[in-house]
Amino acid sequence: MRKTKESYTIGYGKPPKHTRFKKGQSGNPRGRARGSRSFLRLLADALGERVVINEGNRRKTITKLEAVAKQFANKGASGDLKALKALLELIQQIERERQAWEPERQHPPGPPAREIVMEKLRKMSERMKANGEIRR
Repeated sequence: MRKTKESYTIGYGKPPKHTRFKKGQSGNPRGRARGSRSFLRLLADALGERVVINEGNRRKTITKLEAVAKQFANKGASGDLKALKALLELIQQIERERQAWEPERQHPPGPPAREIVMEKLRKMSERMKANGEIRR
């Protein structure tokens, strides 16, 4: 650190007084460039684009976000354990958020989505064991 004539110490976090922002002056006077967009905006636009997929014997146009969701769900249903675990966590999160959004609304009686998925997985596992696809 060095001392100036006015006995002001200049160093880390203490710039010389003549280089500081003047009172009322912004650190970014021109602001963000017009037309520039944030990464989240670009991602949202990209996920909103439409793509053509083949479902069965039919061609269908859906958004990229819908395509990602379908692929994710299909991977979980086909037995990809990482995708399945992530899918179950998302289902739990969706149920918690739904309850927070609609606390007064009565949902029809029945098991929550997680229990339904777990029961289907148990049945699928039993069927695969019976067919010899999984060793005990």
